[in-house]
Amino acid sequence: MDDVLHKPLDEVHRIQNALFRKMVVLCFRGHPFYQKKFKEMGLEEQDLQSTNDLEKLPPTFKKDYMSDPESFRLKIDDLSLPERILWDVVFTAGTSTGQPVPFYTTTHDFYANLYLQRKCGLIRGFKNTDIMANLYPLTPHPHGAFIRAINSGTIMGCPVVSALTGAPYPEFPVHNSIDYAIELVEKTKATLIWAVPSFLRKFLITAAEKKADFSSIRLFALSGERVSGGLRQELKKRASLSGAKDPIISVSLGMTEMQAGCVECTEFSGFHNPAPDLFFFEILDEKTYRRMPDGELGLLALTHLNRRGTVLLRYVLGDMTSLTHQKCPYCGRTSERIVANPVRVGELTKIRGMLVNKETLQEQLMSFPQIEEFQVVLTTVDPEDPYSMDEMIIRLAVPGPEKETLEKEIIQRVKTATGVKPLLEFMDKDKIYDGQKMKIIRVIDLRQKTG
Repeated sequence: MDDVLHKPLDEVHRIQNALFRKMVVLCFRGHPFYQKKFKEMGLEEQDLQSTNDLEKLPPTFKKDYMSDPESFRLKIDDLSLPERILWDVVFTAGTSTGQPVPFYTTTHDFYANLYLQRKCGLIRGFKNTDIMANLYPLTPHPHGAFIRAINSGTIMGCPVVSALTGAPYPEFPVHNSIDYAIELVEKTKATLIWAVPSFLRKFLITAAEKKADFSSIRLFALSGERVSGGLRQELKKRASLSGAKDPIISVSLGMTEMQAGCVECTEFSGFHNPAPDLFFFEILDEKTYRRMPDGELGLLALTHLNRRGTVLLRYVLGDMTSLTHQKCPYCGRTSERIVANPVRVGELTKIRGMLVNKETLQEQLMSFPQIEEFQVVLTTVDPEDPYSMDEMIIRLAVPGPEKETLEKEIIQRVKTATGVKPLLEFMDKDKIYDGQKMKIIRVIDLRQKTG
């Protein structure tokens, strides 16, 4: 198969522009949201001939999509059957409303997703001899990460076992415990583990306590949360306690809107666009929304080039990062890479007047191997008074007597990193994170907003 990931950039751009023109025609014919947007802006089909013309469009934001997800579905009756049949619906989680938002996939799109998962697997170094263990939870709403593990194994020709962790559903007791998940990985001698980082951390801690044998594991495929260098090393160290020998940590910048993620070819290589014939990425200036050159930090935006269900143009994903179009020095692929560690918009917050990066705070706490679990709670001295002084409380699970010797060091390190002295609360790890949910909420802000 001729691989677009190794084609010269000018040829890739020709392919993308041809696909973009077809996508625009479909949007003019039957995309309610963009039909309205085109009309408001006085745009005709001929005005959008290449991806460079995307700058004629304003960005699409999550609030647009969340407010009316049905208006982002193509509705064209004379498309072929595979382009019209609804194959599945997955849901985005973590929205500000607390309600998941549907993302629609047709048969055409599902076939594209399988093609995409093969691309991702090849970049990440998956093998058809792998045995994949899917540790993503079975959630009340269909979640892309859980489904993608199965699809990836299907297209790569690998057996997949799913642990089916998650919050129990009393009427049909199909969910399993973390102990079951550990036994499943041991019994099947899984070589490749799919997981969200915070769950994997708890999984490895519990496995070491149970003296599990994970000597078969060679690779952890992680998505759903940021993975710092410090966390990578911690996960490797904890995996080695159960016999894993120098496992690879492969991180994906997963997106429901992609039905996959941008992936690493090797650790710290940057996140490759696995299918430039399906997706076009831009970096936008945070204020003007103009396209930024390579290396400049801005908002990451996605455009679909070949979809028939939910379709998004110039969609702002919520990450601040940067791109490069230089050939990858590790694998030689020519697709663009996300090279700056993505920071979620909103990760900066003020505590007692100090601007604090919540991810930096988490990294400081992750750097203590003695801490099994933690959670930061931002509140006020008097919760009833919106003008009361901010308070940072850190809930910690530290086994044995070590907490007494660590207390001063944790307080000092957090204060140095953030300028704020925290209060520490030591408790059992299961009171911080029950292990059944998709991932832990690391920072909870309970402060009342004024103004």
